[in-house]
Amino acid sequence: MLGERWRVPKTTLVDVRSPKEFAGEITVPPEYPMEHAQRGGHIPRAKNIPWLQALKDDGTFKDPEELKKLYIEKGVTPDKNVICYCRVGERSSHT
Repeated sequence: MLGERWRVPKTTLVDVRSPKEFAGEITVPPEYPMEHAQRGGHIPRAKNIPWLQALKDDGTFKDPEELKKLYIEKGVTPDKNVICYCRVGERSSHT
């Protein structure tokens, strides 16, 4: 037995795509009509936090406290490892 110190830490998956992509209703965002995903939907237990939610109306990032609130309300807490994903990586790298 490996014991407690070898336990895998908690991990949270964050899908930063649109709610329609997350639900599997569409496999490509309208702005990228030639870049379909291979399958619709999301990884089980992933949280859907679209990347645009991290921005203010003027396109700049929200303040750190606003971002902290956004993610904590969705279950993304500092005690977890976080893996962000999207379709090909451009939106998740933003997050």
